[in-house]
Amino acid sequence: MDILFLGGVFDNDSYVEKSKKGIQNAANILQWNIINGIECVIGKPINILNSIFVGSFPKKYTDVLVRSYNWSHVDGAVDRNVGFINIDGVKHISRSYKISKDIKKWARQLSKEKIIIAYSMHTPFLYAIKRAKRINPNIKICLVVPDLPQYMKLSTNPSILYKLFKSMDIKLIRTLMKYVDYYVFLTKYMADFFNIPSDRYVVVEG
Repeated sequence: MDILFLGGVFDNDSYVEKSKKGIQNAANILQWNIINGIECVIGKPINILNSIFVGSFPKKYTDVLVRSYNWSHVDGAVDRNVGFINIDGVKHISRSYKISKDIKKWARQLSKEKIIIAYSMHTPFLYAIKRAKRINPNIKICLVVPDLPQYMKLSTNPSILYKLFKSMDIKLIRTLMKYVDYYVFLTKYMADFFNIPSDRYVVVEG
C-alpha cells in the first residue's frame, strides 16, 4: 500500500516568522495528528506532498515566491514541499499546476494499491486529485473536510469581484468532488449538506 498525504503542514518555523498575520495552527495540528495516527496504525511512514497554507504577499506574507524542496518528516519518508507564486489571483493557478506536476509522477509509480489522503476542499488539491485519477483510475481518494468551502477564507468586506470568484470556486469544487471516493467530516451535518452516502464517510472530532 502506497499512501500519499496531500496537505499544507508546517515542517519548520520559518513560515511562522515570515507570516505577518496569524497562521493556521489548528489546521497544522490536525494534519500532523492524521499523519501520525495513520503511521501508528500501519507501522511505517507515509509520504507527504505539501503546499503550505500561508497568506498572500505582501499584506500577509513576506515572500512573493515560496520555494520547492524535498525533505523527510521521519526516516524513510519521501516528502516534497511544492512552491508557488504567492500573489492573489495567481496563487491558485500556480499551486494547481505545480502540485499536479508532482502528483502525476507519484501516480505513475508502480504499486498494487495507492491511496491519496487530501486535507481540505482546496481547489488546487482537488484539481491535482483529478489529474492523478486520470492517470491511474484505481487510486483511492479520501478527502478530509474541516470546513465547508463557502466558509473558507472569508473576507470582512468582500468586493463584487471577490464574491464572483468565490462563487465560481465553490462550483468548481463541487464538480471536482466526483473524483473523491471517501470523506472524513468533522460533523455529520457536513455529510448531509453534500448528500454523501453513509458508507462513504466517517465523522471525527477535530
